[in-house]
Amino acid sequence: MNEVPSKIGKFRIISRIGQGSMGTVYRAFDPYMQRNVAIKVTDPKSLSDDKIRRRLVELFFTEAQIYGLLDHRYILHVYDAGEEGDLYYLVMEYIEDSRTLLRYCRQDNLLPIPKAVEILYQCCKGLQYAHSRNVLHLDIKPGNIMLTPDDRVKLADFGLSKILHPDTDQLYLENILGTPTHISPERLLKRPVNHQADIYSLGVVMYFMLTGHRPFSNPDLDKLLMQILHDEPPPLRQYRPDVPDLLEPIVRRALAKDVKDRYPSAADMAADLNAFHKKIVHAVVTSDVGMREKLNRLARLPFFRDFFEIELSEVVDAGEWLEYAPGQMILGEGDLDESFYVIIEGEASVLVGGSIIAALRAGDCFGEMAYVAKRPRTVSIRSATDVAALKISNELLEKTSVFCQLKFTKMFLNTLIGRLSSTRGT
Repeated sequence: MNEVPSKIGKFRIISRIGQGSMGTVYRAFDPYMQRNVAIKVTDPKSLSDDKIRRRLVELFFTEAQIYGLLDHRYILHVYDAGEEGDLYYLVMEYIEDSRTLLRYCRQDNLLPIPKAVEILYQCCKGLQYAHSRNVLHLDIKPGNIMLTPDDRVKLADFGLSKILHPDTDQLYLENILGTPTHISPERLLKRPVNHQADIYSLGVVMYFMLTGHRPFSNPDLDKLLMQILHDEPPPLRQYRPDVPDLLEPIVRRALAKDVKDRYPSAADMAADLNAFHKKIVHAVVTSDVGMREKLNRLARLPFFRDFFEIELSEVVDAGEWLEYAPGQMILGEGDLDESFYVIIEGEASVLVGGSIIAALRAGDCFGEMAYVAKRPRTVSIRSATDVAALKISNELLEKTSVFCQLKFTKMFLNTLIGRLSSTRGT
């Protein structure tokens, strides 16, 4: 489509904003919902090859079906799909001033490491959701990962995606489609594929974002494929000396050639990224208090009064026991960390816009709204004295026993209900 149409369906076309192999993307206006949208338009009739035309229509309907299965904050929302004449179109959310991660994969424009890790964490969360719906993306690359103006990830372009049958955890792909530098070894070998193929591709994105170099790159396609199948990528520090050592094993595990050595799930990769973020970004001290003392301190808190000692041990193993000096920021407004905190000792202040609005003491909890709603923090938490706190992420809690999870969920909901009741004055 060379000419910009004035209208598609009920949508008034404003401008062309992108062109790809699968179609053209326009900015449009929805007169009923009174909002701007993006419309991806496919025109199969313009193709002379019947086989390619049928394939394009097939991909369109698959993509529309897949988007119908997905509704997640880190995945681009698709509102509708339709046909008009010879055209097929998808109606998607329009993000003003969006950009893709490709902008930050240049050596002269790399993101600060904490920000890159935060974005990769969001990618993991979006992928984990898609995988939980039996959807494989199969084209994860920087150009298909969008960022909103506030740096929220939006996974996009599910045009090559596949849906796993509920009775199987893998599939066979007849054709190798996608960007060669981001395709996993098992796909190149035409072996059975599962969600770990996406994890490999995200490992490539991670390497690219941190260094400005792809892990494997060669203009000769045959040599490139041999590198992917047999070589190990150079250490991250070869390209970027300030990369912390803790990131090397994460990217290596994501890029493992054998799926048995790769992260088993995007949630596991998210947990490691989260652990890195806690250790490096907040620069807090991980306490060296012994296990017995930790169990004794937890047992004295109301939150853990119904926990058996073995379950308290699981909680300690699943969380991170952190210590903060007076005046240290524990959480900041806008943070995307989705963990839940229990204060073990000390006092902390709750701030909005820099003003103190409440105090927290031993046994108090915070972070429950972000933990549930998965949204940026709306307040800041700053230590007023020396503070010891247990920080618990959902990914790590899921690795505990069912009994531990049930008790934690019960107390968590009680805390949340109490917080909401006090807010409403009831």
